[in-house]
Amino acid sequence: MSAILSFLFKNFYLLIIGATKFMFTTTTAKVSGLNFYEAFFVTALGGLMGYFFFYYLFDVVIRLYNHIYHHFRNPNKPQKAKKTVPFKKRKKYVKWVRHYGYWGLIVFTPCFISIPLGAFLLRRYFPNKHGKDLIVSFSIIIWASIYTFALYFNEMLNIL
Repeated sequence: MSAILSFLFKNFYLLIIGATKFMFTTTTAKVSGLNFYEAFFVTALGGLMGYFFFYYLFDVVIRLYNHIYHHFRNPNKPQKAKKTVPFKKRKKYVKWVRHYGYWGLIVFTPCFISIPLGAFLLRRYFPNKHGKDLIVSFSIIIWASIYTFALYFNEMLNIL
């Protein structure tokens, strides 16, 4: 147990990279000199920790925002007309979520968009889906194995 904790403390920066920029963790682990299993472990653990941290952080932030917004809203003030989403980037993500939906967001969060952004979009647009955490965890582990295997495949062929 102490060996695992020592390994994690020594490679804490890899967990941070895995929590934020999941796609680059395996490459950084290989440059750091980790073997296949260590790189997979750090990549998967960093991705899982990042997803759960950011999902529940955004859960608190969104609830706090809604509470403050509804508390300070003046009911006598006339409502503004609804307008389209003004920001290009936000509009792109809204369009992406509407086009690919729940399953597309789960599958592509670790590989094409960052884990914090994927956790925010899942929390914002699909807060009541049951089993979401298990499915996202499975997706992160699958992508970690794909990245690790793809990077270390050449090394494995040289051993054989």
